[in-house]
Amino acid sequence: MTKDKDSVVQHSCKILSVGLICVDVISVAKQYPIEGCDFRLLGTHWQKGGNAANTSAVLSMLGNQVDFFGAVPIPKKSDFHGQICVGFIKEKMESYNVGMDKVVERVGDALPFSTVLTNSDNGSRTILHYRKGLEEVKYDDFLKIDISQYSWIHFEGRNITEVTQMIDKVVMYNSNERHERITISVELEKPRRANSVLLLPHADLVVVSQDFAEFNGMSSAVEAVHHYMRSCKKEPQLCAHGVRLGLLLG
Repeated sequence: MTKDKDSVVQHSCKILSVGLICVDVISVAKQYPIEGCDFRLLGTHWQKGGNAANTSAVLSMLGNQVDFFGAVPIPKKSDFHGQICVGFIKEKMESYNVGMDKVVERVGDALPFSTVLTNSDNGSRTILHYRKGLEEVKYDDFLKIDISQYSWIHFEGRNITEVTQMIDKVVMYNSNERHERITISVELEKPRRANSVLLLPHADLVVVSQDFAEFNGMSSAVEAVHHYMRSCKKEPQLCAHGVRLGLLLG
């Protein structure tokens, strides 16, 4: 953070991505198995998962300086599997040069874990997600971050009540004319989180998933963009994505 001759607070070109990190176990099958059968896989591997974590990695690969802000557990000494999982995702994030010093560590809980079955015949995927008690990052955790160092903060649409407060904090920061403005983006993905629309009014960029839009009655990317633009601030960038929804920026 620096100040110019007019004492305006200037931040570095740095991005903060807020949301989930987990382990994904990817299993590839020739076709989706019948329940109760003995079925051989074509292959299997682990990878880093979580929308905000993956967004961090991609933005870093594109040449940006990125920090991740989310919760990870501190496994018990007896939890050998948990220690391996946490070590794996931290190593993966560091390999993408994503900053992990803003991560909130919770004692004793398990790292979220997804089992993903991919059908090689048609490309479909089935996701089984496991989450046992790991508390999401909260507004109080966010207050410990010096947001003036960021030019952009991206929020994954989860833990909506707490994230709404985080966004309000950034809006308040932006209202000070002596601060260089921080861009706010949000992602709406999971249909079950209908209250995610509460994140829209202050967002400069909104990303809406196919599942979220279709669950709420949208049948095309154009329809989704026009529908959610009503809840946004003036002149946002809005992206509706997916196989059938296509891609549209407005």
